[in-house]
Amino acid sequence: MVFHNHLPVGGSHGQIYPHFEFAQQLFTDEHSAQQASEIIEGVMAARSPRLSDIAARMAGNEAASYKRILRFLENNDPQEALKALFNHEAEFVIANPKEVERQHAERTEYVGTMIDG
Repeated sequence: MVFHNHLPVGGSHGQIYPHFEFAQQLFTDEHSAQQASEIIEGVMAARSPRLSDIAARMAGNEAASYKRILRFLENNDPQEALKALFNHEAEFVIANPKEVERQHAERTEYVGTMIDG
């Protein structure tokens, strides 16, 4: 499966979302795929997993983008969608087992750890 990083696809705000083709592999309906591609673009631009950072980098109003992300997560399960890409017959899997550093989160040792499943 090959994904072209910059496939020009019109977004809901007249934007071009280069990850739409990838999102279509994850979500069956076009509306969810479009929303996912907008969020993926926000993640890539923000370089952060924080929803507020992602929303700030998405097209349109930041508060509306934040609500769009929350609605998307209520209606879709990205973890399950990504599992569909996993090839169970592969000889090996390349992964980054690095733990996410949380400098100012003393009480959340569990955050950023890898889990099986």
